[in-house]
Amino acid sequence: MQLIDFNDTATAFELRTNCDLRRAAWRFRIMSNRLIRFAHKLHLPIAWIVNPTLYSHFVPGKTLDDSIPRLNELREQDVKATMYYSAEASRNEEERVLIYSEMVNSVRFASDHRNLISHAIFKPGGLVPLNTLVRYAEQPDSLSEDEKEEITLFYNRFMELCRLAYDLDMPILVDAQYHAYQAVIDRFTEEAMQHFNQHRTIVYTTLQMYKKDRLEYLKHLLDKAEKEDLKIGIKLVRGAYLQAERKRAREKGYSSPICDTKEDTDQQYNEALRFIVAHLDRFSLVCGTHNEQSCQLLAQLMEQNEIAPGDPRIVFAQLYGMSDHVSFNLADTGYNVTKYAPYGTVRKVAPYLMRRIEECASGCTQIRYQRSLIQKELKRRRAENEA
Repeated sequence: MQLIDFNDTATAFELRTNCDLRRAAWRFRIMSNRLIRFAHKLHLPIAWIVNPTLYSHFVPGKTLDDSIPRLNELREQDVKATMYYSAEASRNEEERVLIYSEMVNSVRFASDHRNLISHAIFKPGGLVPLNTLVRYAEQPDSLSEDEKEEITLFYNRFMELCRLAYDLDMPILVDAQYHAYQAVIDRFTEEAMQHFNQHRTIVYTTLQMYKKDRLEYLKHLLDKAEKEDLKIGIKLVRGAYLQAERKRAREKGYSSPICDTKEDTDQQYNEALRFIVAHLDRFSLVCGTHNEQSCQLLAQLMEQNEIAPGDPRIVFAQLYGMSDHVSFNLADTGYNVTKYAPYGTVRKVAPYLMRRIEECASGCTQIRYQRSLIQKELKRRRAENEA
């Protein structure tokens, strides 16, 4: 098998000017700055830093319409986007109404811009008070009448978003959540699949493979699909809340649901890829990873099973603003690729951005690697101009 050349910086940065690349290198340097993360933890005002630097790097626009020029740039290199409204939590019902309205708007926008958008997506935690959701997950019989109404409203909104996606024939990703209430999200998502995935894959669940139980859950989903004749949509990621999950497990006195080592997570992730490809008659996959080895593995599995690179059942996904060397080289080789892109105001996006910083700064090797690729491309261009 011919490996994908992720070191092909000419393809990765084809549409980026030298100025763009220097700016990106500077932003990656900012990401590794401990002072910014420290200021965020102390709730100090940092929008003046975030707005001109990280915000413009990771966020294509404040609104869906604002994002269209950046999405058109992606499409020039055969990459689509998955636009995510970045409000991660709500303080009151008024905010939840606005978040739900924007989620509906994003599904309709995705349907109207299929040439630019691969999937719709929503984060369930923005639609319900999280304390109520945790109580419902852990002690459902203890809910007050008000809390029961909140859960009923949450369930209805959850299902209506999936129904809208079904009516518009637009695949929709249900984002993963914290372990404390992921079981509720799993249950609702399975029910949505029963309603809307009978003949085609509309609803996708998200599996965070740093959780020890996800391989078994994946096998459960296959069993369910075969018994009920369903199509199962899977968005596969490694996981986004590692430190918070381990901390909560310590505080609450239960065994951590998270794999003990990164190697264990990598092994589970790759095993899930093998399992899904082996049962692609039932699954559709969004492979969300920046890991080159996992991307190479999936491409190899596709070739071994005579699955065309452009098969619509398999899509590779990376974050907007990260791993362009992975995204654009995959797309250049004919694979389906989407960029997971948040939108919203600086205040709404800030929690998402800070989590990105924490994730990247905890693995400084990745930041250095991103910068080294940029420097390599700048050096290549200088040599080309001097020749």
